[in-house]
Amino acid sequence: MERLTESQQRAVLRFLRDAYAVRDFDDFVAFLLATIPALIRSEVTSYNEMWPQAHRSTNWVTPPSLMTPERHEAFARVLHQEPVVAHFERNPTSPPVRLSDFLSSTQLRNSALYSEHYGPLGRIGDTLPILSRSDAGGINAIALLRHKTFTDRDLALANFLAPHLIQAHANSLALSKMEREASRLQRLLEASARALVVLKLDRTIEFATQSARRWMRDYFDASGSEHLPEPLDLWVRQHDSGIRQVLGLPVPRTPIVINRQDRRLVVRLLSGHEEILLLLEEQTTAIEPAALRSLGLTRRENEVLAHMANGLKKVRIAQLLGTSPRTVDAHVRNILKSLGVSSSNAAIAQAFQASKLSPQNLSNNEAAELSEQLIRFTAKVS
Repeated sequence: MERLTESQQRAVLRFLRDAYAVRDFDDFVAFLLATIPALIRSEVTSYNEMWPQAHRSTNWVTPPSLMTPERHEAFARVLHQEPVVAHFERNPTSPPVRLSDFLSSTQLRNSALYSEHYGPLGRIGDTLPILSRSDAGGINAIALLRHKTFTDRDLALANFLAPHLIQAHANSLALSKMEREASRLQRLLEASARALVVLKLDRTIEFATQSARRWMRDYFDASGSEHLPEPLDLWVRQHDSGIRQVLGLPVPRTPIVINRQDRRLVVRLLSGHEEILLLLEEQTTAIEPAALRSLGLTRRENEVLAHMANGLKKVRIAQLLGTSPRTVDAHVRNILKSLGVSSSNAAIAQAFQASKLSPQNLSNNEAAELSEQLIRFTAKVS
């Protein structure tokens, strides 16, 4: 490659550092369109996801005003005639090449490719794309377009940047996928009245769902810092296998339970070689009749079952409801029949299951997916 000046070398290195910065897909594309023309001059810059034989493409373009719906449609129509794309399909390991390597200026202007797309786009005379295969079987392109022909220096610089940009692009796709999975996991956790905290080995918080932070604040009066509340941190220290040699013989990893009025927080500990995970679950300790609606009982049966689950005797239940113990007995028989159980204890167990905070909103498929994603998320955990 033609030797770069010292200022050009600094610009390239600065660009590469920025390209490898943590960005999701949308931010990465925005970064490319805004910055790469400063290294290789172009009038138009684009990122394209293309399926040439299907005449289909999705395009991000700067300046965005150039790509009207008509231009998107025209590009899709002539995409299969693009010689650089055709060359890549035949030679997927080929380094970047220019449009001018295949067509002279006259040949380009006489082509449908120019009359349909490059001419109306801004009298484009040359393109310099960096191409790669997508996981979906299409072709991704980071493309520079301009009126004049790209120089050999431009081509050499594109060849130097190509592997870095392809890798940075792959990183952004992986991050976006991880963020989608994390968002899905968070929704499933919250729908099941559970939450997750991921700790580094120094016990600082690396990731926590919104519910986890809210519960730590509510149950421990903790601030939104990156450190666990002191009682919870001490409990983790006492149980984590990584420091057993400091604190003596390990104790069983029983959950820590914090009670607050009619609710309690149960925290379970999992730890591996690289991280510590806390699985939090909020449960009810005093059941309200409204929490039993999913059982399909009558309003009065819900009231009777809620009082039973809260430990009240039949005489006291009758007093609270303004009825007789015999009537309460009749309600209990109806409850057992409706729930298909043979004992009050079995009915009470169903009441506790139904009254957990929002688990009935989680379908069987979502519950299975939650378990699967937690297993995947904790794959490194021993």
